[in-house]
Amino acid sequence: MSAPLPFILALIVISRPVKLLITGLLLLASASSVFAAADSGSIVNGRNILVVCSKDCNRSREMIDGFSASLKNLDEDFNFRELGLTEGDAANGRFDIGVFTDAGLPGLIFAVDIAAARLVSTVSKAIPIIVGKVRSAEDLKAIPHTTGLVVQHPPETQLKWLKRVMPTARRVGVLYSTEENREEIEAAQVAAQKLNLELVAVRARTPKDLPLALKDVLNRVDVLLGIPDSVILSRQTAKAILLASFRKRIPFVGLSASWVKAGALYSLDSAAEDLGEQSAQIGVRLLSSVNAEVIGVQHPTKIGLIINAKTAEHLNLKLPNGLIGEAQQVFN
Repeated sequence: MSAPLPFILALIVISRPVKLLITGLLLLASASSVFAAADSGSIVNGRNILVVCSKDCNRSREMIDGFSASLKNLDEDFNFRELGLTEGDAANGRFDIGVFTDAGLPGLIFAVDIAAARLVSTVSKAIPIIVGKVRSAEDLKAIPHTTGLVVQHPPETQLKWLKRVMPTARRVGVLYSTEENREEIEAAQVAAQKLNLELVAVRARTPKDLPLALKDVLNRVDVLLGIPDSVILSRQTAKAILLASFRKRIPFVGLSASWVKAGALYSLDSAAEDLGEQSAQIGVRLLSSVNAEVIGVQHPTKIGLIINAKTAEHLNLKLPNGLIGEAQQVFN
C-alpha cells in the first residue's frame, strides 16, 4: 500500500537524520517483495543477504558486523548467510548461492573483497554485488552488476591530506609505468593546481627503469606520493623505493598500512567497520532497484590516517600538533 500524501509531504520538513531513516525504511520495504531472477528464473528474496568471503569470513568479521548491524538497524527481518570460498570451489562448482533454500535466492550479495566478488560472480549473473574493499576501480568495473568501495582515494583527496600532514610541501612527485595511469595523472595535475602544488610525474616503463626514475623524481620534489601501479609499486619494488626515500630524506606516502609499517611516512585508510556500514548504505540503494552501474565506483566517506612516527623522526619531519593523536594507527 502506498504512503498517504500528507506523510510524504511531511518528509520535506522533518529533520535530515530522521528523514534519511524513514527513507531507508521505505526503500527496504519495497525490496522485501519476492521477484524473479533475470538469469535463471529462480525466485529471489530481497530480505536474503549473502555474505561471501575469500577463504575464512572471520578474518573480515569487523567489516561483516558493520554491514549486517547497519541493515538490521533498518529492518530486523533480514536473513544473513555467510560463505567462505576458495578458487577450488569456483573451479569445481562446489558452491551454490542458493543457500536460502526455504525462502529463495539472495537479493543482494556482499563480497568482502574483490577476490570473493570474482568467485561468486561465476554463478551470480544478475544478483547485485557490493564489494566492501577493493584497491582498483578497474577491478570493480570488470565484474557485471557490481559496485563497492575503492579504498585508493581520488587525487584531490590524497593531496588535501598531504597538505595537512606536510603543510610546507610544494612539489609532489609521482611515478607511473603505463598510459593506463594517464587519466589519474591528469586528475592529479588539476587537483594540484587548485591546491597551489606542483606535480612532478616521472615515467618508468619497467622495473629496470625504476632506479633512474627514482633518482630523477627525488631530486626534484618535497614528497613522493604513491599511486596504484602494478609495475612500479609492488612487493618486488617496495624495498628500493623506501630505501631511496630514506637516503634522500624525501617522505613517501604509501598505498596502505603495510607500506607504512615497512617505512612509508603515512597512508590513508578506513576502519573495517566503517567500510561495512557504508556498504550497507549502498545495499539499501541496490535493494530499492537502483542498478549497480548507476551507483558506480564509490570511495570511503570516513578516512583515517596511518602514520609511521619512526619514519617521521628519521626524516627530521615535525608533524602538525595533534596529528599523531588523531591517527587511526601509529607505527613506532
